[in-house]
Amino acid sequence: MYIVSLLASRGEKNTLSSDANVDIYFIYILIMTTQEIANRLVELCRAGEYVMCYDELFSDAVVAVWPKWSPEEEPTVGLTALKAKGEKWHEMMEEFFWGWTWDPIVAGNFFSVAMWFTCIYKWQSEKSEESEIVVYEVKDWKIVKEQYFY
Repeated sequence: MYIVSLLASRGEKNTLSSDANVDIYFIYILIMTTQEIANRLVELCRAGEYVMCYDELFSDAVVAVWPKWSPEEEPTVGLTALKAKGEKWHEMMEEFFWGWTWDPIVAGNFFSVAMWFTCIYKWQSEKSEESEIVVYEVKDWKIVKEQYFY
């Protein structure tokens, strides 16, 4: 994790400049690396904290891309739309038994995660086993794109 400091004028007591008319203060921003973002996503998914995952790691302008043959043919654009789609998906489940999220594989500003779960959807009477690989793109320290392969 990196710490970046920014200077700005905000009326704080000037301790860095000899000019009494200039007020300076530091803002510290924690910046996560792609590996740290990937690890945090896996940690939150394993804990079932999907909403926290969106709030903490995803850009407001995120784009989600689904396989061409899936019911979600068009990309989902924006964090609000992606959260709504996630809620709709969870509402379609009658019962969720368990799932697993594998450790991430990172290359540059991309990482991939394999996921597997077992559930019963409301329109089914038997368990369904699902698996997918999701490739994430990170830009400006947030996830800006996720693409599903299943």
